This record gives sequence, C-alpha cells and structure tokens, in this order.
Amino acid sequence: VDRYGSRLHLVEHERPHPRGPREHAAWLEAMVRTAGDTLGVSAADVFLKRRDPGTGQLILPGGSASLGSEPQGSASRAARAKPGIDRPATSAGEAIVNEAGLKFLVNLSDYVNTGLLLDRRLVRALVRELSPAKRVLDLFTYSGTSAVCALAGGAESVVAVDANDFHLRWTRRNLELNQWGASAFRLERAGPLEFVRSTSSGSMYDLVVADAPAELPGWDLQRDHAELLARLMEVLAPSGQILLVTSSRRFKLASEVAGVWAREITRQTVPEDFRNARVHRAWRLGASR
Repeated sequence: VDRYGSRLHLVEHERPHPRGPREHAAWLEAMVRTAGDTLGVSAADVFLKRRDPGTGQLILPGGSASLGSEPQGSASRAARAKPGIDRPATSAGEAIVNEAGLKFLVNLSDYVNTGLLLDRRLVRALVRELSPAKRVLDLFTYSGTSAVCALAGGAESVVAVDANDFHLRWTRRNLELNQWGASAFRLERAGPLEFVRSTSSGSMYDLVVADAPAELPGWDLQRDHAELLARLMEVLAPSGQILLVTSSRRFKLASEVAGVWAREITRQTVPEDFRNARVHRAWRLGASR
C-alpha cells in the first residue's frame, strides 16, 4: 500500500492462498475498503492493481465497478498492465503530488509504474545532492523525476534520454510543473546504447543517472550494461560518477569492465519503511585512476 497525497495505490502480489475466485475477489474488496477506512481515504481515491488468476499479470483499474462483479480474467473494465504503454491517460488516475518541495505528476490507474516510485525517494535525494554545477545525463528518464531533482539541486545542464515519446512528454510535464523552461534541459528520443554510441567523446558529463529496467525493446540489462558502462566512461568527466539503479533481482554487475570502479550503495538508498531491502539495488561507479 503506497500513499500519494490523498490517494492510495494498492498492488496485489502473487502469494499462495486457499481462496476460490469469488472468495478472493471479496477479500480484495475488503482490503481496499479497510485500507481506505483506516487511512481516511474515500473509495474513489483507492486504486487497486490486481492479479489475473489465470496468467498472474496485473490488471489495471478501469472503473468503479466492484471486483466481485467483474468476471475473473476479464478486461472489460480493466486494461492489461504494460509498462510505458503509449495511450491516453484517464484523468481519474492522474494527480500532482509533492516531494521535498518538488511537484510530480503521477498516474495511479493506467500504467504499472505510477511515475514516482516511492522506493526511489532516497535515490532522488542523492541525485539532487550530487548535482550542483554538474552536467547531468539522465538515461531511461521515464517520467523525468531524476531530471527534475538534478535541476532542483543546481545542475548546470540536464539531458534526459528515453526511447519512448510518451515518457518524454511525461518528463516535459514534470519539468514544466516545477517552472523549468526548455532552455534548462534537453530531451532526446533514443535508446541508451543508441545515444551513447552517437555521442562524441568530447561531450563530457559529470553525473550520469541510469535507473535501468531489466528489459526493453532492444535493451537487456544483463547483456548490455557492460557496453553501456564502457561507452559512458568515454563521455564522463575525469571526476564524474555514474549512479546505476535497477529493480532487477537477477542482475549481476559485470566485473570485466576495464577502468571502472564500483561501490554498491543499496543500503543507503532503500528507505527504512520498505520491508523488502532488495526492492532495488544501486551502485556508484566511476573511472579508476
């Protein structure tokens, strides 16, 4: 259960249970009602992403109908969850929330990712702390939260990169919410490897933020991260750093990237209110001297 301002965001995690379909639907309804009553949130402001009992995939909230009346596995009132899907958002799921004096647009109903992962809030704080007078590259920008934090921290410049036009529009909305005009940042539509392969070695960055998903079209974190790190070394300032973050539990950082030091900082970036201490992993990396 995550709270975004006056709204609640609930995600059902797969766990073995003895309940049948109808009993489980009633149990989920009771969980939604209890969470809302306990935290003083109206039912209309509680958004549940539940699991399809046949496939295990998340089904996104698509209406106010009760779960008990919705046919199991039906998508008539819900959409299959696809991260980064480029389709119109419903106004019901959108909200502007505040974090550390900054504004962020979240969407609690239409996508797997809300646009502001709460387990990343210490990562965002670190980006802000590391950014003063820095030239920042934000790869996999998604909704642009790292770009916003870099500018809030006093970055000299920010380049935000994503292969998805929808993500770049979301990033622009978040930057504009915080009163930064187009002269303060640059948005680039490209995959991470495509971008760094085409970037001149003379283009120096002091800080690179890469909150990397496990897989995207044309991208596999385990397969591609060594090349990405090696190429980033070519555009990183001598004293620059890379902040690498991922939710992938299977990821293993390559040890063969020549000239790169790495220090895992996961214990410093996972907030204490997350029971799962491996909800993400994080590293700081730089060029070995």
